[in-house]
Amino acid sequence: MGGFISLFRGNKKSENFFVIPILVIFSILCFFIPSFSALPIFNYVTIILVAILCIIILVWKILFHKILVDYFALLIAVFNVAIFISNIFNKDASHIITYVTLSGMSFCLYQFFLEKKYRNLIHYIILFAFSAFAVYFIAYYKSYLFNFSLQRIGDKFDNLNTVAYYFLYAFAASLSLINIRKVLSFLYIFPSILFIFLLYRTGSRSALILAIICMLVIPFHLFKGKKRFVPFVIDVCIIVVGIISVVIIEKVLNISIFSRFAEFFDALKGEGVDYSSANRIELVFQSFQLFLRKPVFGWGNNVFSIYSSERLFAHNNLTELLCNFGLLGFVPFELIVIISFLKIKKTKEFSQTTSFALLLMLCFFGVQFFYVNSQLKFDWIAIAFFVSEATLLSKQENQIVKAEQFHELFI
Repeated sequence: MGGFISLFRGNKKSENFFVIPILVIFSILCFFIPSFSALPIFNYVTIILVAILCIIILVWKILFHKILVDYFALLIAVFNVAIFISNIFNKDASHIITYVTLSGMSFCLYQFFLEKKYRNLIHYIILFAFSAFAVYFIAYYKSYLFNFSLQRIGDKFDNLNTVAYYFLYAFAASLSLINIRKVLSFLYIFPSILFIFLLYRTGSRSALILAIICMLVIPFHLFKGKKRFVPFVIDVCIIVVGIISVVIIEKVLNISIFSRFAEFFDALKGEGVDYSSANRIELVFQSFQLFLRKPVFGWGNNVFSIYSSERLFAHNNLTELLCNFGLLGFVPFELIVIISFLKIKKTKEFSQTTSFALLLMLCFFGVQFFYVNSQLKFDWIAIAFFVSEATLLSKQENQIVKAEQFHELFI
């Protein structure tokens, strides 16, 4: 409790009148997005919360700090201009309010996330908010969760894959809190297991694949600078334990845990048809073919869903962006992720927020291959977090380099 209070002691009292409401509204928003934002009426509440939060952040930043306008602001601006131009040239295009509001929210949150002393607290807020959502999810689906049915659940809250991605990000939040120097931090394995179980019950194969990738990647970050064989040994142990657990569960409960994966592999062998995967692959090809016809500005916002054979979006953020906005919209959006990764990759520092940023970035980038996550609310919050981490680490690295150069002058 003392550590929490100390965050505000260095501030002027007038500044805390802004910071505390920002943290409170952000906490509510992180719970509200997975729990209610997909419901038409409650979505307006989400919009109001975002508007209030952004106004408070901007006023606070202007009064007590400086608004940082950097590559992130530039890329967001270019991205939105690209959408606007694309819509002008295409009469079938829909409004761009979603992208404008989400990217605007991300920019405002980025300004707040740049305050380093609040970053650990933000990490915990996201974890606790998603934990609260998990409790709500369990309470709603309790009769389905524990009867070991293979029925997919979660559509009460949103699209099943979107719900799975919420648990994927929650999994990343808990997994990144594990620190090899702190034994008690390994207790975060338990909420990680809960999140991956809930993720699995949604039936989302893509989210499960990305969660497994996170588990295999995190040891290489935790043991950064250690003997190289250590992460490999840990990964082998994770794989062996996972396989043994699956075999035991399938034998005891007499169910096929990875039945949806079995459908996919049966289809590859020509022994069945996986309609879900087949449709997605077809949509990817269709959207890319449309992109080739208008490679610069694209066809306009959400136009692919009009022209596609299934009247659906592409289920792939990369080809959806290319199709709708062309290279002019695709490039700035992807550069946000690429530049952030390059900045974080250069750092030698280990911290839990860096681990979280890396996992968020990995999940966000991976989701792009399965879903149009550029239109998802929390994904833009994730963008704000890992971009702010990249900016802070880059500044720190520059300061170290300058200090070393200054030291060399007197040697």
